[in-house]
Amino acid sequence: MSEHPETGPVPVGLDIVYHEVDSMLVIAVTGEVDLQTAPALHKAVTAGIERTRGEPCVLDLTTVTFLGSAGLTTLVEATSFGEARREPLRIVVDSTVP
Repeated sequence: MSEHPETGPVPVGLDIVYHEVDSMLVIAVTGEVDLQTAPALHKAVTAGIERTRGEPCVLDLTTVTFLGSAGLTTLVEATSFGEARREPLRIVVDSTVP
């Protein structure tokens, strides 16, 4: 079952959906992650990590069309947040997109 995170409104141009696969939380992101959308992604990922309770959390970026410096910063911060809680964040990207 899929659900949108309850972390507030998501900006236009970005879609974030939570779903479970084999008891792991997958956060699927679609669209552009830039200065305007990165804060919403940060909230959704940290909320997702808090839900996992020690299990890996997967951040699926395979349908992200743009990842700017604010998005990269968000990924670093989210990874550090997960490590501090001992709740790993796994990031999945599409290798065919430069």
